[in-house]
Amino acid sequence: MELEGILLNMFLPRTKGACIAHFRNMLCLTQSDISVEIGINRSSISKMENGDINVSENVWSHILRLVYDGFDLEKRVQFKQFRSTLEIFIDEENVTNGGVEEWKERKLS
Repeated sequence: MELEGILLNMFLPRTKGACIAHFRNMLCLTQSDISVEIGINRSSISKMENGDINVSENVWSHILRLVYDGFDLEKRVQFKQFRSTLEIFIDEENVTNGGVEEWKERKLS
């Protein structure tokens, strides 16, 4: 378990906005690609990635579904479990309040 927490801490951004940028780059998509698919301004995607505005539920769900489908995770984990585990880890409140330790405790339960 400890190694899993360390690896997640090393390779996964700790905020939803940073995760959007990270996942978007992993999928070789531009901010414009995402904005067209979702139907919002590209500048809104940029502001979410930079932390200037909160990440909308619509954008977050869309990005997570793209990652889930793009990496064919359905064979290993259900979408709901993928999303909840990721959200526990990147919960912005936990960035300053224990982060990985909180994530490990929740994951074990």
